[in-house]
Amino acid sequence: WNRAITFEDRPRAPRVRQWTQFIAASLVGLLTNVGTYVALTGAIGFFDDYRLLAMLAGVLTGMAANFAVADRFVFSRRLTNERRTIAPGQQERV
Repeated sequence: WNRAITFEDRPRAPRVRQWTQFIAASLVGLLTNVGTYVALTGAIGFFDDYRLLAMLAGVLTGMAANFAVADRFVFSRRLTNERRTIAPGQQERV
């Protein structure tokens, strides 16, 4: 879904590598989600009483973290050195 629709305009890496990077990005989102929930319910009495709101906050922060990591690292706009093609006679810009 992400490769075909959300980030369709991005350069494509080999499927297995990109899938592995996506799984790692999803783990960051999961840790952010669970960490937010645990922190809120453990530190703020309101969220301990209304755990559904803490879960919602966790889902939203996890979703944002997942998208940010996928956008920046998995489906990056920049080409890596192995995917970059330089025409003959041109110099690579650093």
